[in-house]
Parts: sequence; structure tokens; C-alpha cells
Amino acid sequence: MNFKTLPKIILFYHYLLLNVLFFTSESKLMYNCKNGFSKFGNNCFYLSTKTATWQEAYFECKYLAKGSKLAVLYKEVDDHNIRKFLKYRHTEIKERWIGGLYDWNQDQWKWATSGRKIQYNHFEKIPYFDQNDKFMCMAIDPNINYKWTARNVHIAQAI
Repeated sequence: MNFKTLPKIILFYHYLLLNVLFFTSESKLMYNCKNGFSKFGNNCFYLSTKTATWQEAYFECKYLAKGSKLAVLYKEVDDHNIRKFLKYRHTEIKERWIGGLYDWNQDQWKWATSGRKIQYNHFEKIPYFDQNDKFMCMAIDPNINYKWTARNVHIAQAI
């Protein structure tokens, strides 16, 4: 064996081992849900029986479990999965808050936890706002096939 290639082989071995350990531990985390959460695909969801304003719901979700938050739907597949979960879940059929918030200063929707601009959207229709609508957020509405809808942050509804 060539001694110049030995460090490369050892480095490759450690890299492979680290990847195996990382993916193994991550998959265990991904498929275990905390008490009260329901597993659906690779995600854990919590459907509250409480009614709250968007801001109350935002902080309530944040403190339920480490890393929990109002649903953030970056991609169409995320939206599809949560709609499917809500449709086939035997719970009360009501609007539920999700993590989108309207940034009036920049005139765009953003995900509240990251501040990222919302690229994909599933609004029934894109809402138009005027000066009186500065505090708008997002909910999923079962009456329009679980599409997104804009709501005032001060109204109370299901978390």
C-alpha cells in the first residue's frame, strides 16, 4: 500500500462514518414525536384545542417543544402534506394559524420564524391591503379546501 494514499483513505472512512452517524441520529429524531404531537410523513404536528390570536399561537407553539413553531410551508409538498393531514385527521374542522406574516414596510409576505420572503403560496386569492390592514397573518381555511387566507392578527381562532 502506498503510504501517501493512507491518510486519504482514513479521511474518507471518517467522513463516511460521520455521515452514517449523522443520518442515523437525524432519522431517529425525525420520526419520533413528542407527547401530544401526531406524526405525519417526516413531520410532527400539534393540533391545539385552544383558541388564540396569531401572536398568542406563535408563542404557544414555540414553547410546546424544542424547535416547534407554527407551520412553515416553504414548498408545495409541505402545503400538500399539511392539507392532507388536516383533511384526514378526525378533529374539529376550523381555520388554523400558520407561520406567515405580512411585512407592511416591504409589502410582502414572510415566514415569521425566519424572516424569509414567502416564495410558494397557496392563497385562495392574493389579498390586497390598505393602510388599515397593517397587521395581517395567515391561516389555513377548511372552507376553501385548506387554502391559505389572510386574517387580522388580533382575531382569535384555533392554533
